[in-house]
Amino acid sequence: MKLALLGHPVGHSLSPAMMAAALEAEGIKGTYEARDIPPPLTRAALNALRREGVRGANVTVPHKEAALAFADDASEAARNIGAANVLVERGPGWRAENTDGPAFLDWVAAVEAARAGLQRAAVVLGAGGAARAVVWALMQAGAPRITVVNRDAARAVALAREFPGVVAADRAAARADALEGALLVQCTSLGLRADDPLPLPEEALVRVGCVLDLVYPATPFVRAARAADIPAEDGLALLVGQGARAFA
Repeated sequence: MKLALLGHPVGHSLSPAMMAAALEAEGIKGTYEARDIPPPLTRAALNALRREGVRGANVTVPHKEAALAFADDASEAARNIGAANVLVERGPGWRAENTDGPAFLDWVAAVEAARAGLQRAAVVLGAGGAARAVVWALMQAGAPRITVVNRDAARAVALAREFPGVVAADRAAARADALEGALLVQCTSLGLRADDPLPLPEEALVRVGCVLDLVYPATPFVRAARAADIPAEDGLALLVGQGARAFA
């Protein structure tokens, strides 16, 4: 069985080691290879994977929305979220799945400070495929208020319009009352590179109740939150949770 990870960048990913261990543990002969594919992801690239014999793929930043668009079928979760992080060979095409959303719910349930922050409000940084899954999950969890903040404000507005009750705000607004005691979820790629800036300034960060950063290992943002005595987790738990669901 030939499997792959599609994204850009992917050199940091622990998925190949994790999935290779899973294949071995289940006695499945196969390979799992990270493929660095600069955007945009195209139908031609997915067709080429099929010709190579790839039967399934995990999809990461920045290809999750394109993966859904090019799939021939999709699960209800993937359709509702508007993004896919898993593609599975089905007949002549691909079936899209989303395991990010359910795995994020598991992650929040396991972190007491995240549950407490969620009861007040949630702020999502980013407007890509990962942010879509997080917004969907936060709605399932009953967050009383969800605010989306993105560098490209138009993308934040477009995302918010697709999810009833979700609002978009610029960075200045996110530094005010929207952050007070909230669960802050960092869904951008900031932190993958050593010279990346913080997604929010430290004077805004100190207002939040808990930080969950989808990037792993611990980013400067997570370390800054911890230095300010704010509970903060990197995305390793989410990686494992979504990966286990994807493997199944």
